Amino acid sequence: MLRKLRFQIIAINMVLIFIIICISMGVIVNIMSKNLESSSITRMYQAVKPFTEYAESFISDKENYSMQPKDIAVAKIIPEQNEAIVIFSDEFIIQNEELQNTLIECYLSGEERGISSSDKVRFLIERSSGSTFMVLLDRQAEKQTLSSLIYTCIIICILSIVVLFIISFFLSNLALKPVEKSWAQQKQLVADVNHELKTPLTVIMANTEILEANKSETIESQMIWIKNTKSELKRLTELVNNMLFLARSDNNENIESELTKTNFSDCVENEALLFEPVYYEKDKTLQCDIEKNVFVSGSSAKLKQLCVILLDNALKYSYAQSTVTLKLSSTKEKAELKVSNKATPLSEEQQKNIFQRFYRVDRSRSREMGGNGLGLSIAESIVKEHKGKISVSCVEDTVTFTVLLNKLN
Repeated sequence: MLRKLRFQIIAINMVLIFIIICISMGVIVNIMSKNLESSSITRMYQAVKPFTEYAESFISDKENYSMQPKDIAVAKIIPEQNEAIVIFSDEFIIQNEELQNTLIECYLSGEERGISSSDKVRFLIERSSGSTFMVLLDRQAEKQTLSSLIYTCIIICILSIVVLFIISFFLSNLALKPVEKSWAQQKQLVADVNHELKTPLTVIMANTEILEANKSETIESQMIWIKNTKSELKRLTELVNNMLFLARSDNNENIESELTKTNFSDCVENEALLFEPVYYEKDKTLQCDIEKNVFVSGSSAKLKQLCVILLDNALKYSYAQSTVTLKLSSTKEKAELKVSNKATPLSEEQQKNIFQRFYRVDRSRSREMGGNGLGLSIAESIVKEHKGKISVSCVEDTVTFTVLLNKLN
């Protein structure tokens, strides 16, 4: 599909470029043609001017003709007899009877200036003191210039199309890279969603079949299957809710209307207090260092959700009997939240992909740990909605998630 899209983009670009180049070349050739015509007419006026100004005295002196260009012929027209008397035509492109016929034909056309039917010459009729003169100009040089221009334009057009085709090809590749990336992510998302839905649905189906096969048993005796079903339904509900949250985020359903001056310190502290007994039960320690009265522009509910995700992630993946550090500090412009824990070191690639949807560092422990691989993606989405930044770093076996938000004074 993407290959077809790339071909369509290139084809549309090349058609538009071809039309623009053709129009441009056509305009250039037309302007040049008009300029050549104007130049030729000017030369013809200059050639006939002495004959119209000095008339017979100029005509009778043959030495004056030496100044005339060789591609011009001058004749005097006798209208009453439809006859032309050639005054000057040395080395002209046409001679004798053809010249006479061309002169009469041009005069009888009724036009003051134009081109002969043979397309060989351009003519101009000038009247002065009762006399009528006609000038003929050889069009060979004019046509050669125009032909050279057209030939040059064709070469330039072909070269331009080839060069622009190559440029369009590379630009289309650049333009489609985000589309290809999005398409690949979409395919991966479909595969991941299918995987995440398949397991709980299989468990629910199996539990239902067991309950159906033991119709005579009491509910209490079958409670294990009911609890399993309830657990998987809870997991499905969480998955659907998380995906809806990310879908709204992708559709730019932002929370600017929910953003108010929020005490970030209180949000972090409240969630830390809720997690302390959970950490205690898991035989882990939550160590907090929270700066008081750090205010940001945000949604209290979503900032609390951010804290829950980071604390829950640290709880799941930290070493047994280890300490998780939660620190909130601030500078003049930024509020910085850090959650650090001892865990299996993350490679550079794992750090790069850790915020992707359904990504898990250790897939073999995914069901044991719970969750669905969307937590950190949601955390990143929340931070972006608050116009902040979230990152992960790993020094030896210490993994640290850092959140930077704009501080309100």
